[in-house]
Amino acid sequence: MDPDIPVRYIRENFRPEDRIAVVLIQKDTRRAIQHVATADRISQPEFQARLRHANASRHEVYIGMNPVREASHSRTKADIAAIRHVYLDFDDNGTTAVQALMRRDDIPEPNYLVNTSSDRWQVVWKVEGFGIEDAERLMRHLARETGGDPAATDSSRVLRLPGFLSHKHGTPFLVRVESRAARSYRPDQFPKVPLEEQSGRALIDRSETGTAAPSC
Repeated sequence: MDPDIPVRYIRENFRPEDRIAVVLIQKDTRRAIQHVATADRISQPEFQARLRHANASRHEVYIGMNPVREASHSRTKADIAAIRHVYLDFDDNGTTAVQALMRRDDIPEPNYLVNTSSDRWQVVWKVEGFGIEDAERLMRHLARETGGDPAATDSSRVLRLPGFLSHKHGTPFLVRVESRAARSYRPDQFPKVPLEEQSGRALIDRSETGTAAPSC
């Protein structure tokens, strides 16, 4: 386990002042603990040491991919301050699905491919110029197009933080990240969402009334 990996990931994806949710879920009891702090604080050695200690005690380590408002201490949809990322979660035949996604020329190259366990992946794009509804519509559309998990398309989602162990599937698995692109993408660089998908919602967004569940 390289302690620099989660720090680099946080610093590459967030501004120092962004307030981010970090969620720890104990594997055996399912008890969840949430911390909301600035990206700068989360990347500091003492905070990272606390995360490593919790991870060694079979806590799963997740991070919110979109910052929350200054006064917020939760991460419901209403708390989201800005959209920094869109993402997809692949649980079933994940490696094959991600390989197919990477061959498409109508979807921009992801910034990160995160391998969360055997054959399970999270795909992350850094973005700018998105509103919450636009981002969620795009994620639902991409999930349908690529075989991603349609339930993992809410703006308050937390994803695995690379560099920590996943205890979810038996033998601990080191969550690895592959950096692919450095740029941020705007809405017009993604496929357009068909009108029939824009006018209706294919899913009930649980993040409006509660906290979105972790992925993978």
